[in-house]
Amino acid sequence: VPGYVSLRQNLLNLAPRYNFGWSHGKEKLESGKPDLLKGSFYANPILDKPTTEASLIERYPAYCGSNIWPQSNLPELEVG
Repeated sequence: VPGYVSLRQNLLNLAPRYNFGWSHGKEKLESGKPDLLKGSFYANPILDKPTTEASLIERYPAYCGSNIWPQSNLPELEVG
């Protein structure tokens, strides 16, 4: 993918608790080095913002967070 490295850097708003946004790979290669080319993008497929109730967001941050879309660099991801 042309410009992959720079585009990926722009998407590295790392996901809080790995439920929303970009998460880089944690696995290691056979050499023992981390697999830095692997990653995942997480989003709630039903609701962009599950709730606005502060007490729920504070109590369940991994489930009540808003989706994180890379709108300026990859707008088609949100539509997909």
